[in-house]
Amino acid sequence: VDNENDEDVHIPATGFNLGATLTYPKDTQSTNNSKWPAVILVPGSVPMDRDGMVSGVPILGQLAAGLADAGFLVVRYDKRGFGQSGGRSETATLNDYAGDVRDVVQYLRRRDDVNDRHIAVVGHADGAWIAMLAASKERRITALGLIAAPSKSGAEIVLEQQQQMLQRMSLTDAERQEKIALQQDIHAAAISGSGWDAIPLAMRQSADTAWFRSYLTFDPWSVLKETRQPVVIAHGTLDHQVIPEHADRLRQFALARSQRAQVKQIRLDNVNHLLLPAITGHIEEYDDLVERTISRELILALAAELHGFFQ
Repeated sequence: VDNENDEDVHIPATGFNLGATLTYPKDTQSTNNSKWPAVILVPGSVPMDRDGMVSGVPILGQLAAGLADAGFLVVRYDKRGFGQSGGRSETATLNDYAGDVRDVVQYLRRRDDVNDRHIAVVGHADGAWIAMLAASKERRITALGLIAAPSKSGAEIVLEQQQQMLQRMSLTDAERQEKIALQQDIHAAAISGSGWDAIPLAMRQSADTAWFRSYLTFDPWSVLKETRQPVVIAHGTLDHQVIPEHADRLRQFALARSQRAQVKQIRLDNVNHLLLPAITGHIEEYDDLVERTISRELILALAAELHGFFQ
């Protein structure tokens, strides 16, 4: 995606550079009088370029354009080992990806056109977990946005999504239980490092990774409780990959933190996991949707809440 006022940059990380794009507010003259608030967009777990392309929809590219129109300088970047970013993804964990976010924060703080007291990190899907991790360790992140974010452990999320998928398949109860049991065995092997002999080789090759191990054991509450930033949580009512109840759980987690800070929630009616207006929200519908532009309501509401945090 090439937005108006885009600039490609390379951001120093730990031992490599991140290929990134800055999207400037259209009112480029504002820097004569003030510095811009900034937003870092964090992609989810699958290897993604800076546009966050899923099912042909550049989720992060469109979100960057919308937030820039609302007055933010927005950074989106290729994940390490992907696109124009160096580094290796094979051994990377969620914590490593959070370290990359912190490197982007340091880059922004060195820029003369950024207000270093107004830097938000916004993650989509399990990119929100990476954003949480970064915010729990980096106090210079001053606001946190969680979009379509899971509230349970990675192991629980995988099983929840599997069960939803199996319910839509023509299988017997015994066949469903067999597949669930296999998935549980994969989890046990990935976490413990033993028991792989009973797992098909193709499944082991995709699951026996540092990232998957860190994903399965990630606990949103244990990380979110360590954050101090104001939090905005946005979720579509037709999200069937991460069901809307997760937003309510995250809100309760955020409100229960010992470090009191603002918590806002955005409910996006008739919006799916890709942040698109939808009919059913099921994955099978993604490629058939005529509307390929993410929810305008999300952009406006998210921008308003972030500006409110920074006042």
